[in-house]
Amino acid sequence: MLTDVLDLLKQFAIIGGMVMIVWGAIITGSAMREQEGPQITKGVWTIVGGALICAAGVLFSTVV
Repeated sequence: MLTDVLDLLKQFAIIGGMVMIVWGAIITGSAMREQEGPQITKGVWTIVGGALICAAGVLFSTVV
């Protein structure tokens, strides 16, 4: 039971991080087209945050 919950949390973290990476790429791409500096920065940081969330999910699965 506990392992099922932990696996669900791991999958949620990995999928959530992937969604953030894709969303950050969309923000960055549209901001580059419009040449908006602050939006490009926001998109890049969203990509970085998504990558960190994915990494945390993977590390969580190796520790537990």
